Amino acid sequence: MRSSTPAVIDLTQLIARGHVSPVITGTYGLDDAQRAIASLGRGRGAGKVVVTID
Repeated sequence: MRSSTPAVIDLTQLIARGHVSPVITGTYGLDDAQRAIASLGRGRGAGKVVVTID
């Protein structure tokens, strides 16, 4: 099995330089977590769903 450490280092550097950024479909507060989970079930978004804790 080949180590993925060099790839992880490369990816970390790309993120630090701003060349890679996540695609976020929606952001929900913790009180809307149920709605966030429902949005995942619809399968429409191409990105991640973020639940914030304030």
